[in-house]
Amino acid sequence: MPIDTYEQTVLDKRRQISIYTPASYQRSAKRYPVLYMHDGQNVFDDDRAFYGRSWRAAEAAERADVIIVAVDCNTEGTGRLDDYSVWELQADVKQKLALDPSRSAGDRGKAYIRYLMEELKPEMVRKWRTDPDRIGMAGSSAGGNCT
Repeated sequence: MPIDTYEQTVLDKRRQISIYTPASYQRSAKRYPVLYMHDGQNVFDDDRAFYGRSWRAAEAAERADVIIVAVDCNTEGTGRLDDYSVWELQADVKQKLALDPSRSAGDRGKAYIRYLMEELKPEMVRKWRTDPDRIGMAGSSAGGNCT
């Protein structure tokens, strides 16, 4: 399974980014659609997945003939919620999540999406044969908020 990994600073935090290319990538000169996936640690590798079982996205990507770019989440404190929320979390939500009500939480989702589209996507277009007009985003739970 051809997966390239490297670290990059995303919203002031170092994170692993994993890029999966289908087998046909080596045999073709075509440009491929790209699926950007949040919670990248869960996407390919059981050993890195939060619950010990990955989403096994490579198998699906192979059938769909698509490149997957998986960005690990911010695991510091409420970083994941901050990055995947496009709004400030309200006091009742903070209470349900046992968060300090005086602490800002959420509202970095717009910056995270801006990073994906204005920094990471152009980098992928430069380094890989991607089709910049055929992209999608996927995530689960809080990661589904910013798709």
